[in-house]
Formats: sequence, C-alpha cells, structure tokens
Amino acid sequence: MASRRPFSHNAGTEHKDIHSLAINNTLFHRLSTRLALQTLGRFHRSDGLCTPISKRQIVKTGRRVQLTEAVTMRFVAEHTSVPVPKVYCSFVHKDRTFIYLQHQYAPDCIYNMDDSGFAVGESQSSRALVNIRDKSSWKVVSGRQEWITAIECISASGRAIPPLTSPWWEDW
Repeated sequence: MASRRPFSHNAGTEHKDIHSLAINNTLFHRLSTRLALQTLGRFHRSDGLCTPISKRQIVKTGRRVQLTEAVTMRFVAEHTSVPVPKVYCSFVHKDRTFIYLQHQYAPDCIYNMDDSGFAVGESQSSRALVNIRDKSSWKVVSGRQEWITAIECISASGRAIPPLTSPWWEDW
C-alpha cells in the first residue's frame, strides 16, 4: 500500500519563478517596507495577514499571500473604475510575500454587514419518518410562526449601526 504525502502548508513552492510579478521590487522598497512593518506595525492591531502601519497604509504578508494579488489589484485599478487599494510595492523575501498598499477609505467608511434569520412563534415539526418506497408526496405544513431577519453592521473603526429587523421593510 502506497503512503500518501501529507498536505503541506509550506507555500515556498508557490513562489517559484514568479519574482517577475513583483512590483517596485527595489532594495529601497524592500527595506523600507520591512522596516515599517517592524517599527510602525507594532503600534497598530494586526488583523491576520494585514498589519496597518498608518491610518490608510497596510502591509499584507505571509506564506500564503501571493504576488498575483498585487498584480490583480494593479490591473483592476488601471483597467476599470472599481476602487481598489493602491499597491506601492510587492516582493518575496525568505518565502514570504510582502504587499505594501494604501486603501482610499477611512475606517469609518468601511463596513462589515451580516444577516441572521430566526423563527418566532409556534411551529410544527419539519421532520418526518416515512417509508422510502412510499410514493406519497410530503410537504411541510407551517404552524403559526414568522421568520425575522436581523441585519447588523459595524465599521472598521468600531462604530455600529443599530440592528435592523425584517418588520422595518414590510411597510414598503
């Protein structure tokens, strides 16, 4: 029985032969990006792969970050009107990709939105044990219940909009 190689999280092989995709890959840009990350990055809270070094400048780094992300952002910026972060430079150093970018929106203008649905009221069971060979058609009969959707929004700066629930749009 042949043994299978375990999945490797090492992304070093993903970086082979793609150094030509690097943007502004000069010694000055590489050193200043890494220096900014080590000094200014300590004053800001990191969010996984992205570390802010000022209000609008971010260094995204990691073994799973790819140079193609920076190339794609630059392509979209040059060929569409879709707002994307401006890429100052991108490079690979010791099997880690670094992308130094600036977004154009203040944290108060960046929101994360989520919705949740839940049932209120009495309901009948929606599960039934039936014989698979039975040719009868089954359907769920709802009880006296109402579905409500709640929408929550919070900005990148921590400002929250009060939650909205589905009855607010029933009057429209």
